[in-house]
Amino acid sequence: MGTFVNGFLYWIAKRGNGSLIVALDVKEMVFSEIELPFSHSLDILGTSGGRLHAFDVIYDEYELWVMDEHGKEKSWSKVLTLNDLADFDRPMSIVDEGKIVLLKIMIKNQKQVIIYDWLKNSYEVY
Repeated sequence: MGTFVNGFLYWIAKRGNGSLIVALDVKEMVFSEIELPFSHSLDILGTSGGRLHAFDVIYDEYELWVMDEHGKEKSWSKVLTLNDLADFDRPMSIVDEGKIVLLKIMIKNQKQVIIYDWLKNSYEVY
């Protein structure tokens, strides 16, 4: 499944041990590759505020990066590092400006969903 932002459809692709983003300009029907500002494993693409967001996974730490201008590697900026938030297993999605859905797997494979608002530095557990 792709992520649509500002006239482009984006997908995660793998190359060797790293990740990159493949973009389709839906108006021109032209594909391009977007290099990432990090060399780890890209986990999730999302959109919020009309910008593309990507999670970089470094062991048990997740970094949230935002691309301000399509295709410009220097337009990426790291906006958040998730390593000291309440226990969670992985981010699932970006749902709204500043909100991330996180998954926590508990005993006997029970699951909890955490909605984290990084702008307010608060979260709710469902």
